[in-house]
Amino acid sequence: MANNEDAFEHKMRKIIFNYVSSNPGHSFGAIMNFMDMNTSTLNYHLKYLERKKKIISKKEGRKRCYYPLDK
Repeated sequence: MANNEDAFEHKMRKIIFNYVSSNPGHSFGAIMNFMDMNTSTLNYHLKYLERKKKIISKKEGRKRCYYPLDK
């Protein structure tokens, strides 16, 4: 398996992770508005960070919200 640094080899993933860490529980829409990124690109990066166990998402009502995983 790749090391922890691989999750952040892409600059935008690091920015997304930092945003989620600073704003736990924000929805996909809130992250998308902050990042000014299209839906499919943001979705790809969020799913990548989840696979690398850097963040977790939870369905809250009709929204999907994101949280950093504790180390």
